[in-house]
Amino acid sequence: MKKEKDFRVWLKETRNYVPRTISSRVSNVRTVEAVYGELDILFTKDRCKGLLEQLIYTTDDERMGNAPRHNIRINGNQREGAATLRQAVQRYTEFLEWEISGKNIERYSQTDLRSTFRSRLITQDRISKSKPIFLPMRLILTLFSERLENAGGGIDNREWLERWINGYIDDILILTDKGEYRFGALDRIEIDFSDKNVTAVFKDGKSAVMMTETDTLGMELMSVEELSRIHIDHTPQIADVLSDNILNLTGLALITAVIRRQAKQCGIALEAKNSNKITQSFKENKSLLYELKTLIPQLKADLDFIKQNTTLKLMSAQYNKSSKL
Repeated sequence: MKKEKDFRVWLKETRNYVPRTISSRVSNVRTVEAVYGELDILFTKDRCKGLLEQLIYTTDDERMGNAPRHNIRINGNQREGAATLRQAVQRYTEFLEWEISGKNIERYSQTDLRSTFRSRLITQDRISKSKPIFLPMRLILTLFSERLENAGGGIDNREWLERWINGYIDDILILTDKGEYRFGALDRIEIDFSDKNVTAVFKDGKSAVMMTETDTLGMELMSVEELSRIHIDHTPQIADVLSDNILNLTGLALITAVIRRQAKQCGIALEAKNSNKITQSFKENKSLLYELKTLIPQLKADLDFIKQNTTLKLMSAQYNKSSKL
């Protein structure tokens, strides 16, 4: 690696990586360079896009037993190994981009953003004693997990949920000074720390300054100092969609009743902050999870209903009063 020392400093100062993670990323880059040569050279040719494409290995590839597109030997799970190497290449590419374009701009690739938004979506449980119906995403993820293959939550269900999540993310609305775009068309987001403006760069090479809705439903330039200040907002509010459509959301209505019963039996207060405890109580009761397998078809229909009747959009955190996404 030509710029290992600077790369290590960049990972620490801009990504807040701990020493162990930094060493892992450096080691990953070395593994790639041992086969493909210096990334600095590949960067000058095509910004490492060709290599990044070769390092894509999907769940469908894994299920079908497809050979990887790259030439790197991976010991262990091919999909996870390729994803780790790909992330390391992305980090080094972002570091080189940062070097040549100025040190005040932070770039977040679509892959990074998808991972961030996915984490927000699957951990934002809508559980409250005062609400008539819940959206327990952590429990749904557990129920659909391949670890429950013999209980109706097998690989096919997990893949269905991943497609639902990715489809929901692809449809996220991005408001800009040049109109509305969808997340699926995005290549990256750039935050300029000098003026806090945010630029969306799309796969077709076009770019636009990101906008946000305000408290009065007006529009203004998005101004943030870090990625965590860009939130995802539901329109209409997800709480309203749930409470107004109880008769259409039969699976969620039934799982809500089970959660209420389980929380009472375990002495857990029905609050969003206890969602991890509630989910863990189900994980420790495999027979109860097995019983819930019959709800999977209804839950799929409910999740599709929610996706079809809500729109996600990016906005500044300061104007997102009703959601923490």
